[in-house]
Amino acid sequence: MALARVVQQTGKQGAEVGGIADRVIMRPELIVELTGALEAKKGATKDGDEQVLPLARERWPEWMYPYFDVFARLLDSDNSLLKWSDIMIVASLTAVDVEGRFAAIFDKYPAPIEGPTTVAAANIIGGSARIVGAEQT
Repeated sequence: MALARVVQQTGKQGAEVGGIADRVIMRPELIVELTGALEAKKGATKDGDEQVLPLARERWPEWMYPYFDVFARLLDSDNSLLKWSDIMIVASLTAVDVEGRFAAIFDKYPAPIEGPTTVAAANIIGGSARIVGAEQT
């Protein structure tokens, strides 16, 4: 499967992101490829990755959990769209955080609330509701 070509299609009108996310989860080794593209400074698949991975985290957080550290590192990204997406991915992964990885970034996670963008703050606040919900289960 030429994942890069498939993911690039997510940016085109009518692309079926859910089907692509299904394929990625059925072959977990593709998560490594997607997260690798996210970490790249420049990459043709980055925009598609930002669409596929959030959907995958909603459907199968347990499959994405092994890559928690990658998403935690991306919270420091200079790419605002990537950072906003990763805020929500990390929050979703706390529901399956059996190793307590979130505790290591607990103090860093809310830092974007202070600015400079309200989108990051809103995502932190929304993500925090998920995290509290995960703690109660």
